[in-house]
Amino acid sequence: MLLVHPSSVSASDSPDSPAGRVPRKKRETRERLYEAAVSLFAEKGYDAATMDDIAARADTARGTAFNHFPTKGHFAFEWTARRRDRARSAMESLTDPEAPIGDRLRAYFHELARINAEEFRLTRQMVIGWVRAGGPIEDEPWLADELVAYLEQGRSRGELRASASSTIAACVLRDAYLGLVFRWIREPEGPAFHFVGALDELIDLLLQGIVGQPTLDHRPPRQALRGGPS
Repeated sequence: MLLVHPSSVSASDSPDSPAGRVPRKKRETRERLYEAAVSLFAEKGYDAATMDDIAARADTARGTAFNHFPTKGHFAFEWTARRRDRARSAMESLTDPEAPIGDRLRAYFHELARINAEEFRLTRQMVIGWVRAGGPIEDEPWLADELVAYLEQGRSRGELRASASSTIAACVLRDAYLGLVFRWIREPEGPAFHFVGALDELIDLLLQGIVGQPTLDHRPPRQALRGGPS
C-alpha cells in the first residue's frame, strides 16, 4: 500500500476539491448505471431492456451510459465480477485461512451458489446476458484463475494429490459449476432443482479426486435436494 504523508497532498487532490470530485462523480454515475441496468434486467428481461432504458432510469445521457458500459454485455461482465468478490469475501469470513483447502473451496462454491439462488430471476437474466455477450469465450476466466491460486496454497501444504494439476483441476471445477448453472436456469418460471444442494454434491465429488476425502465441513446444514440436475 502506498502511504502518503498528509502534508504532501495538495488541496486540489482532496476528495472535496474539483479535481477530487470528478473521479467520485464518475464512480457514482457508473454505480447508478449498473444498478439501473440490473433492476431493468430483472424486471423486463435482458433482451427487452435497452441502453436507452438504462440511461433514462439512471438519469444520465445515452452517450454517458455507453462511455461507462459500451454494450449491455459489459453489465453482465461487471455482475459476474461482483459475484466473485461477494463469494470470496463470504468464504474468507466463514473459514480459517489455515483450514484445509478442500474445506475452503467447498465454502467458496457454497456461498457462490447461495448468492445466485437468492435471486433466481436476476441470476437467470444476467447469465443469459453473459452468454449473449460471448462470456464463455470472451470473458476472462476469473474463476479458474482464482481457483488455481487456492489450489496452489493447498499444494504447498501437501494437501493435493500428487497427480492433480492445479490448472486442470481449476478448469474442471469452473466448467462443472457453469454447466450446472446452465441447467439450473433452463426453466424461466423457476429452477428445476435445488441448486445449492446440487452444487455442494458436485463439488464434493470433484474434490475427492483432487484433494482426497472430505475433511471438516464449514458449510451450514443444507436442505435435501428436490430431485437432482436433469
